[in-house]
Amino acid sequence: MKKLFNKKIIVTMITVFLLAVITLPQAYGYFTNHCQGEGGRVLQLVNDTKVKEEKDELNKTIQVKNTGEVPVFTRVKIIYGGSQDVKITKSDNWVEGDDGYFYYKDVVDVDDETDSLKAEITSNKKIDEDFDIVVVCESTPYVVYDDKEPVNNSSYKGWHLKTEEQGAD
Repeated sequence: MKKLFNKKIIVTMITVFLLAVITLPQAYGYFTNHCQGEGGRVLQLVNDTKVKEEKDELNKTIQVKNTGEVPVFTRVKIIYGGSQDVKITKSDNWVEGDDGYFYYKDVVDVDDETDSLKAEITSNKKIDEDFDIVVVCESTPYVVYDDKEPVNNSSYKGWHLKTEEQGAD
């Protein structure tokens, strides 16, 4: 019985030793891996926009002003309670997307502003005091790549990208 127990211990020790010898180089490489880089790239993510809302009772006239340091594309979402009917009046420079946003077709240069969007309540239903038309505005820097044609906001595909994906080479 004692010999059988000693054989099990020896076989277990040999197995552990072989596993350690086989996996040690990969584990050592994992824990000692490092990299070093040189150079740099200036990355400016300073795009700032301000929403200008003029209220006429509960109706709103909306414009977006670029107060940042770079030209931007901008989009706006207009949110309101489902109990009211709201008519959105827009110029030809605004395009309604499938995702509920209104996209401004042109680039908004620094210190420029968009054409107006108007949100007007058209129903005669009783309006609560707390009713408001909420405006959500997003912007993204306008980037022209050397190898691509300039794009307009309605054909720009970068709205879904995260910052690290936009800056990746």
